Amino acid sequence: MALSTGIPPSYRRLFAIQGFPRLVTSMLLARVAGQMVALILVLLALQHYGSAELAGLVTFLAVAPGIVASPIAGALLDRHGRTRLVVLDYFIAAASLALIAGLAAGDALPAGCQRP
Repeated sequence: MALSTGIPPSYRRLFAIQGFPRLVTSMLLARVAGQMVALILVLLALQHYGSAELAGLVTFLAVAPGIVASPIAGALLDRHGRTRLVVLDYFIAAASLALIAGLAAGDALPAGCQRP
């Protein structure tokens, strides 16, 4: 059943929906932050260890778990509270990045392979 008001759709009408501008802004910030995290992990590996191979491995290890777990995460999001699970996801990501930053600052972040 389609409802038609006779008014043509527009972005102005879309952004007039309560909460929509906030949703778009949060999505934009989350995407930019995700890309910046990927860039920072690569730059950290390159600067700290000077190894392009290790930077590639870091990139793979940052992406692979999400690819493997995405079907499970999708099923959980469909069955349980989406907001709670998204907040939990961001909290775990922030805690992991804080741990990585702390270990790197304390020079206690060893690489699995050291060059002679």
